[in-house]
Amino acid sequence: MTATLQLFADIDRLPTLPSSVARLSALARDERSSARDYQEVITHDPALTTNLLRLANSAFFGRPRQVTSVRQAVTFLGTKRVVEVALAAAFSGVLPEALPGYGIQAATFWRHCVAVAVLSERIADDRALSKDCDGFTCGLLHDIGKLVTSAYLARQTGEIMESIWGQRQVFIVAEHQILGADHAEIGAAVAEKWNLPEAVCAVVRWHHSPSRRGERGAEDGEADLVDVVHVADCLAHAFGFGTDIGELSREIDSGAVGRIGAPVRRLEHIVGEAAAEIEDLSAVFVDIRGGS
Repeated sequence: MTATLQLFADIDRLPTLPSSVARLSALARDERSSARDYQEVITHDPALTTNLLRLANSAFFGRPRQVTSVRQAVTFLGTKRVVEVALAAAFSGVLPEALPGYGIQAATFWRHCVAVAVLSERIADDRALSKDCDGFTCGLLHDIGKLVTSAYLARQTGEIMESIWGQRQVFIVAEHQILGADHAEIGAAVAEKWNLPEAVCAVVRWHHSPSRRGERGAEDGEADLVDVVHVADCLAHAFGFGTDIGELSREIDSGAVGRIGAPVRRLEHIVGEAAAEIEDLSAVFVDIRGGS
């Protein structure tokens, strides 16, 4: 079996997300759903209930009094944030202790994912994109393909570094040359396996090449999300929120920046405003991961 075929085969070895996460995601796409529907799903999942209450009572939200029930948590956080917490807790639960192919520990990878999630959400809000534009979830999950490709890259570190430094290749191009597929392609297959929304699958697939997605006739909402997450990803790396061995061989798509319509100074301002939130939320989810 070739390395490429083995990569796709290994997707089936990844743990699946809890059924409660899929049910909450379905509720989020159903305009008829109510807070009570969310409560019923959560209360039947003890781990999700624990994580939800832990987040609701964290310093990040600064709740003046203790949140003691799922009903209070849903009311306080809102249904959108509840779905994000569920996905984040489930995703953090499948992370290995390290991603050796990228030279990072789980905590560093997690910090980067949270940074891209927060920045994506803030950029989408700043640009007044559609309320259906779920930047947080798409940003959080953009690099899920690395869970599969990491082990293979770890065996090819010398070849990867030669491609980056010797041949001056962008990291994702080096991935494709060596493995026959890159983490974006593999990630899209993971997203489909996990039955994630189409918009998430599109972002995962095209977050390194947003203009190529546009050429393929993406719907406006999906195209916006791909552009937003691409820019958020580049900003997160540029400002030190999660570094890996491909750090110095990244390129930002000027077309994506232009389509978003945010001046560089405005994007820098957004990062500055979000920095404390990124650190606080990263710490909360690391605590959730450790306490699971």
